[in-house]
Amino acid sequence: MPAQIALNLLAIDPKRQIGVEAFVLRVVGGIKLPKEATIHVALQRHASVKDVLGGRFVEENPKFRCAKFRIRGMLKRIFIDMFGLGLLFFFSDVVLSVNNFGPLFGKRGQRRIIVVHDVWFIDEGYEGPWWKKFAYLYLMKLQARRSHQVVTVSEFSKSAIMRTLAVPSDRIKVVKNCLDSRVATISLNSFSHSKSQDLSKTSEKPYVLLIGSDRPNKNVRRVVKAYGQFILSEPSGPLIRIVGVYSSRFIDECRSSYPFNYQHKLVFDGYVERERYECLIEGSIGIIFASLYEGFGIPVVEAISKGKNCVVSKGTVCAEIADYAGIQVDGLEVDDIERGVRDLIDRETSLTSDDVDKIVGEFMDCEKQSRKLEKLIRT
Repeated sequence: MPAQIALNLLAIDPKRQIGVEAFVLRVVGGIKLPKEATIHVALQRHASVKDVLGGRFVEENPKFRCAKFRIRGMLKRIFIDMFGLGLLFFFSDVVLSVNNFGPLFGKRGQRRIIVVHDVWFIDEGYEGPWWKKFAYLYLMKLQARRSHQVVTVSEFSKSAIMRTLAVPSDRIKVVKNCLDSRVATISLNSFSHSKSQDLSKTSEKPYVLLIGSDRPNKNVRRVVKAYGQFILSEPSGPLIRIVGVYSSRFIDECRSSYPFNYQHKLVFDGYVERERYECLIEGSIGIIFASLYEGFGIPVVEAISKGKNCVVSKGTVCAEIADYAGIQVDGLEVDDIERGVRDLIDRETSLTSDDVDKIVGEFMDCEKQSRKLEKLIRT
């Protein structure tokens, strides 16, 4: 039984509401470590254990201490992950690192577990600079060799890790992301209502909700262009609202590709708090999440849990999760995304509660996933 356990959470920013943060709060935050164990947690300077892991973790695991770091830029974080934490956590029995990078060394017999949510930045579809892809590929392969166990969030990501990093199947464990019951607040009555009845619950104009960010794999630029084509042919169509973190430059570039006369139907809400985010999902006609690459795709589960149909990119884990609630499109083809938008708007009803249970029911049990991770730590 490990006496000293280290949690590397340097990549986690509690101000964000993306899949990695959700995994840490709902899965890592649900583990129950040995009472006699001392827990050492590495965090960003502005974060707290309660914010990142939740109040339940603090209650269940009271014996912990924190080391906080000021993180400025990805390269600095990776250096601290790989080398700084190697020194800090040298005498720990187990080190769990979330989000791709962790210490490369430790005392004899130390077990290092790394959580890799996705490998989009080293996959052949990555649209960023070639040198960055090369550097990440080298560092990730080095990380995989120096880790005793790799954890990922879906069978889709497991296959990608095996293909790109040459990690054997028996060294990869799937611990799925999930929706906490407090987050997946499902109103069963709403699922039997028609689209127009759903929209009557809000005073806002009808809208489709696009979820993403300005990262290339989120594919927001193509979706905006496709929606612009749609609105040119259907001027009375609903507006599109866009949530996520975007730079001013990115927003300007998106607006420049959108029909000038219909700029009022392109609304960037940007980053929104959890309550507002859920309200935007509930009030929408449907969701567009046409990301080209995801490790899991938590927005798809969130949307379906609210009874919403989704436009997703074919051949991705999102398409697998969405099942028949997903309208699959070729995420690289603007015309096909436009076709998906039309199909989404033409669907007359929301999903039923039975549909929701069938499609995403397995992703509602966070305790089950926490137990899987806990077993890896205790072994």
